[in-house]
Amino acid sequence: DILKKTLKKAEEEDLTSFNHIPVDGTIKKAYNNLHNIITEKETDLLLEYYNGEEIEEEKLEKLHRSVKKFMENEKLCENEKISLLKRIKKEFTKTEQDKIPLNDIEARKMKGKRGNFKYAYNMQSAVDSETGLICAITISQSPTDHYELPSIVTKAINNIGKKPEYVSADTIYLTLANLNYLDNLG
Repeated sequence: DILKKTLKKAEEEDLTSFNHIPVDGTIKKAYNNLHNIITEKETDLLLEYYNGEEIEEEKLEKLHRSVKKFMENEKLCENEKISLLKRIKKEFTKTEQDKIPLNDIEARKMKGKRGNFKYAYNMQSAVDSETGLICAITISQSPTDHYELPSIVTKAINNIGKKPEYVSADTIYLTLANLNYLDNLG
């Protein structure tokens, strides 16, 4: 793994001792907009439609514009559309969201820094404070950073090959679960 080799070389060359690893998260916008969505009801309706069931024309006319475009998309054959709709159906079950983005079905609706909502991913990073070298990056579907600390710190420790003396993070990470995790690290 290139990252591990780079971090090991940095320590061997005495560029860093990885004593302090700050952690931070950011929301990264997915390739989708808030209007390019499908509801669970629409998903069920399209699955019925593509499985040959008769659907009232009135119901098809009431579909979101993005869903109509999905139906008209000639780049996808019917089997590909059915397969995608089944994956979307699983996302509804897994996430309990009321809408799923059509272009990036694994993205989640998250609140941005300006209070606006968008479909996005939560990216966490752990960086060496001495050199600025990235020690680890994780991507999750969690809309907040509250419970992301253990995964990013564990990955950083795995990549640098040792526990840092200090881990710092902003107050959004201040939860009992995270404090217990850090306490158990020693």
